[in-house]
Amino acid sequence: MKLQIRLINIYKIFPLLVFIFTSCGPLYYNPIKQNVRVFEKKGDIVASISAQPVYSQLGIDAGYALTDNIGINTSYNRFNISRYGGETNIFVKDFLWDNELIFYKNFKYGLFGAANLGYGRGGFNVCNPYYRLSMDRFYAQPSIGYLLFNRIGIAFSTRFSESIYNVKMYMNSRSDYENKLIQSYFGLTDIDKSVFFIEPAVTFIKKTNSSTWKLQYIRSFSYLNPIHYDLVYENLIFSYSLNLNYLLFRKKKE
Repeated sequence: MKLQIRLINIYKIFPLLVFIFTSCGPLYYNPIKQNVRVFEKKGDIVASISAQPVYSQLGIDAGYALTDNIGINTSYNRFNISRYGGETNIFVKDFLWDNELIFYKNFKYGLFGAANLGYGRGGFNVCNPYYRLSMDRFYAQPSIGYLLFNRIGIAFSTRFSESIYNVKMYMNSRSDYENKLIQSYFGLTDIDKSVFFIEPAVTFIKKTNSSTWKLQYIRSFSYLNPIHYDLVYENLIFSYSLNLNYLLFRKKKE
């Protein structure tokens, strides 16, 4: 009977040990795109897509200008940084979903500025059977820029955020020892905390009447309760947006 019990325990833990010693370490943060110069005037309906090839990042955005100075925007970004089990779910493996209230102003001579206030919800290793790791974040993002001849421009922005990590272990029939192995490997023993990020960014803009191309470089720094494992500290993101209001209602206005 004792031999049988030992064999059962070995059978339970062996796949876990194989997984631990053959896997790569995870990443739990990715500085996704900052939204700059989203709106021009009241009634603008803006839809955009973005991509960052290194971490298979894909994003979609939708925004609406409520007035000439206030707009709302929602962004969903999917990426692959947790390095668990391949593409277990191509849509939600690692993700961040941000929602913003944007106060913006377009000044004379091509100058523009904005202040974005946002709340985001994220998940990492979403489909893994060992734990659930979620993140809530609150942030403010001021920006300022210049557009030459309403065609080519540059913008500088910085996102100040508080990211609150929450981890829940899936106990099931695993022993405490097995769960400690999982926590240790994935760096989850010291992750239930708030982490503050400061993320400066520079964005290059190429604009037409109805569309905008953007290339953005972001650098991320963590302060106060920094997380002690690998992070994605920088990102280079391409994005393309369409002003649907211009496309759909231009002829009617003319």
